[in-house]
Amino acid sequence: MRIHLLINKILNDVDEEMKLFLRYVENSSDDLVEETESELLKEIHRKVKEIKSSKKLEVEYMTLLEKYEEIAEEAEERGIEKGIEKGIEKGMKALVLKMLQNGMSKELVAKGTGISKEQIEEWENETKELSV
Repeated sequence: MRIHLLINKILNDVDEEMKLFLRYVENSSDDLVEETESELLKEIHRKVKEIKSSKKLEVEYMTLLEKYEEIAEEAEERGIEKGIEKGIEKGMKALVLKMLQNGMSKELVAKGTGISKEQIEEWENETKELSV
């Protein structure tokens, strides 16, 4: 969405300096600042240029960006792992319940799947509760 559309169509009651600032946010160029008499906008532009030219801030920004990307990647990996674990558990639960429905004993199901008898009973009870 373009800011000038907001300025022209929605923000009719906003003062001129705010409209000018919003135009600046959309296009922070030297030309726009040279055309204005707004001291506030000129000061903002001076600070923006100062920040953009600071190597120290650039390094800090890049470091923060890299940390953010690492955290996001780790979170995504953890989410995928949890999803896989839940999917495996759901599949095992369905398999166990199907084996029980087909008449296999809990002991045999536990031995064949490696799932504890207690877990099998818990899943069986959950299923009974849902069907009531």
